[in-house]
Amino acid sequence: MAFVITGDAATNRTNLGLGTAATLDVGTSANNIVQLDGSGNLPAIDGSALTGVSAGKVLKAQFENGSGTLTTTSTSWTATGISKSFTPTSSTSTLICTFMATGGNNGANARSYLRFNFNGTGSSKVKTHEITGANSVESHWSIMDTFQPGSTSPVTVALDWWAQSGTTGYLNTNSSWTMLILEVEI
Repeated sequence: MAFVITGDAATNRTNLGLGTAATLDVGTSANNIVQLDGSGNLPAIDGSALTGVSAGKVLKAQFENGSGTLTTTSTSWTATGISKSFTPTSSTSTLICTFMATGGNNGANARSYLRFNFNGTGSSKVKTHEITGANSVESHWSIMDTFQPGSTSPVTVALDWWAQSGTTGYLNTNSSWTMLILEVEI
């Protein structure tokens, strides 16, 4: 089969069975064809140039520290007094909340419980702090939970806790507490 080469690029592509990509340059600018390097990797480009990527991303973050020892003898959920107002940027995002502190109890084989509270509703994800040895043993507490607000209205993220009957629960002994709230789009 013979091909006739003409001065018209579109006709030559058609005659040779080539698509429009045959006339484009290699590069990372507009209307270029991206070429993998010798290892099969994409060239480095600014991530803001990517579109249609379905991977999650962090939309917003808030961080707070505090200090001072807190105690409770309550045998039902009560506020610790630690809370943070967070206004989501997207109605479809998810909040990932973490809290870290030290804590303890004044009795052997005693338990304290800690949970997040979102807009006045306590989470079902509860962290148990159990001391099985001597009194006033101090250890690290950490808790993580997720919440989907479903709107861009402010959300109050707070911590609740309670202690086993006859026990005093301690939070934040000899250190500072940390709360981190990440808003992510998944």
